[in-house]
Amino acid sequence: MKNLDQDIVIKIQDLKLDTDFIKMLSRPFNFYETGINLLMLKLLNIFSYNDIKKLLVGLAFVHYVKYVIKRTRPYNVNKKIKKTLNKRLDPYSFPSGHSFSAFLYALILYNKYKSPLFFIIPILVGFSRMCLGVHYPSDVISGFAISYFFNYFYDSIK
Repeated sequence: MKNLDQDIVIKIQDLKLDTDFIKMLSRPFNFYETGINLLMLKLLNIFSYNDIKKLLVGLAFVHYVKYVIKRTRPYNVNKKIKKTLNKRLDPYSFPSGHSFSAFLYALILYNKYKSPLFFIIPILVGFSRMCLGVHYPSDVISGFAISYFFNYFYDSIK
C-alpha cells in the first residue's frame, strides 16, 4: 500500500497543475480560515452552535489521531514527492485534517439542504492535498471515513 500511495502522489504531481489554484482549493480549511468560515456561517444562520461545536471537537479529535499514529508526510519519505506549500506544517499526515473538515462541512450542509453537490468540495480538497505533496491518498480517504464515522457517533450521542 505504501508504494501505491507514493506512486499515486507522484503521478498526480506529474500533471504539473497550477499550484496557486491547487493551494486555493484547500485554503478555506486552513486553521485560521476555518475560524473565519465558522463565524461567517453562524452569522448567516447556516451553521448552528452545535454545528460549530461538532467541527471544533472533530478537529481536535483528528489532530489527536495524527499525533497517535505519527505517519510521516509523503515529501519527507520519498524525494520524488515535492512539497509545494511554503508554510510550516505539523510533521504528520494521517489522517488528512483538511479532508476530514471539508467532509464534515459537507455532511453538515448535506443534512440541512440535501444536495450531494456539497461533496464535490471535499473531493477537490483531498485532491489538492495530494497535489501539494502533503498527503497520501490513504490519508485523504481515511480523513473522509473518519469524518463520516465521527459525524455519525457525534449525532448519536447528542
